[in-house]
Amino acid sequence: MKNIIKSQLFQLKRDRFTIILTIVFIAILLLVRITSFTVSGIKTGSVFFADILQPNSSFAVFFIMILVPHLCGADFLDKTNNYELMSGHSRFESFFGRAVVTIVYALIAAAVMLLTPVITECVVNGWGTKINIGDAVLRLVLLVFPYFRIICEFIFLTFLIKNPYVVMVIGYLVFMLDISILPEGYILGISNINLITIIEEWGTYGLGGSENYIYEASVDSEMIIFTILFSVVIGVASLFLGYTFFKKDDLS
Repeated sequence: MKNIIKSQLFQLKRDRFTIILTIVFIAILLLVRITSFTVSGIKTGSVFFADILQPNSSFAVFFIMILVPHLCGADFLDKTNNYELMSGHSRFESFFGRAVVTIVYALIAAAVMLLTPVITECVVNGWGTKINIGDAVLRLVLLVFPYFRIICEFIFLTFLIKNPYVVMVIGYLVFMLDISILPEGYILGISNINLITIIEEWGTYGLGGSENYIYEASVDSEMIIFTILFSVVIGVASLFLGYTFFKKDDLS
């Protein structure tokens, strides 16, 4: 499997689609940070974190739904998978060599997308005192699990359908359905992300019309347990189903 991983990493360095896609998404989120500063004025990093965590996290999901089918499915279009099997690699190596690289790259890219605007804000205006930094870090760590789950689900879909563009369209439809119709909960990946990223906010008013906002960013044990449980179980099950299908597929 090491040779497959090395091959995927070598290909990744020269993959213009992936590189451009990642840069564009990061640039858009940085532009949101600049726009927020222009419209809303100066914000500390903690306030900015509370304001943008939910929309930026959803944006990262959209990125994942484009990236994963490309990384795992592009080789179906030129039959690279067939050449690997003909040269002596097992289907286990072919599947998990791609899955490992895809999971690691997608998680790192998503983390960079979420952290870059916040770090930029902190460098300019500091973190502030509105949110405990430990609570913020915990929420970011928890996001790794539903992201992992969604990545695994789309790896499965890609190996099932074998056409990255069709999977991207499915991803878009699922994304729009999930964020607009389905309720919050742990059953679905995006709805789980919404639970993690929505930070309660209350506003109070003082003399002269001054405003003061209070944020509640602490995370309860239920959210931690169910996020990890559902994400790991469904993610691993998706990888198992994807490999099982790929193992029996005739690759025609």
